[in-house]
Amino acid sequence: MPNKPVRTPKPEEEELRKKQFEFSDLESKLADRELFLTNLRSELSAFERKYVRLVGQRYAELDDIEARIAEHFARAHPEDRRANDF
Repeated sequence: MPNKPVRTPKPEEEELRKKQFEFSDLESKLADRELFLTNLRSELSAFERKYVRLVGQRYAELDDIEARIAEHFARAHPEDRRANDF
């Protein structure tokens, strides 16, 4: 049975193999981070909708209260020019 010579990879081939492994690892990490980013964007969007709904409602209530205060002030102090500033 003849002995086959064992082929040792050339340095360029070994470097290519290492780079391919590194590339595969980086692709996997990128996919994980893209998924993480997509999830964060979804959570942020949900938070923004909830924030606008809750805080927007509070600002509307505040505007209404401030308008009523200005009305009462204007009625209570018709001679006061600051009543027009509200």
